[in-house]
Amino acid sequence: QLGPATERMFGNHGFLVIYILGGLGGSLTELALGRPVLGASGALLALIGALAGMGLVQHRTWRNPLTQEMLKTLAFITVFGLMIGSVAHGAHIGGFVTGAAALFAVHRLVRARQIGRLRNLAGLCAVALLGSLVMVAVHADQYSPKKRQMLDQLLHQQYLQHQTQLPFD
Repeated sequence: QLGPATERMFGNHGFLVIYILGGLGGSLTELALGRPVLGASGALLALIGALAGMGLVQHRTWRNPLTQEMLKTLAFITVFGLMIGSVAHGAHIGGFVTGAAALFAVHRLVRARQIGRLRNLAGLCAVALLGSLVMVAVHADQYSPKKRQMLDQLLHQQYLQHQTQLPFD
């Protein structure tokens, strides 16, 4: 639902810019907190941030249906994430803020009919995404075989502890 709505408002290239920058912004925020993550929740929250910001741009107030709906969605995701735990809240915050910020750049280019510049920006975002994926691949083997073995043993011990705590067999 979020993707098509964002794409209708800003076109393919605008959507791509918001989505990629939001994903990168969310991941960098979580990385700055010391917890590297890989996922799309920051990018999805960027779409929510961009749509909430668009409502504000169009109506010049927070009290408009689009912004209110996006803030309700943000609240639901936040509360749900707090209830289940192990959610990358930094990625959510970073994605939301980055999406809202990217909205203003994209909206300005769309309004000025500078589609060529928007296309170039989308290309740069795609290159940044590819670069980040290459970095992930390069650093994926940063653990030595000995460290991996220790990690595997630790995870196995944790698994066995949880197995013995179950009330049934």
